[in-house]
Amino acid sequence: VLANENKEELTRYIRQMEEPDRRIFIMRFFIGESINEIAAKLGVSRNVVDTRLFRGKKRLREKLNAAQKEERNNGRYIQVL
Repeated sequence: VLANENKEELTRYIRQMEEPDRRIFIMRFFIGESINEIAAKLGVSRNVVDTRLFRGKKRLREKLNAAQKEERNNGRYIQVL
């Protein structure tokens, strides 16, 4: 469970994602749709959805890790996923 401050930061990073990565990420992790459902709704293959989720998670993790490193340097710590 993330603290409110961390949720806000996570939300900010998600909003910075480019489309359609952001849309796919929200459909999967916030709405709870399956990869097959997302693929069907967007008219793309399952592989496209998998790839975009993988890349989106990787970019998000990189941003959170960078923020965590910066916060450690500033004496504040953020728990990364």
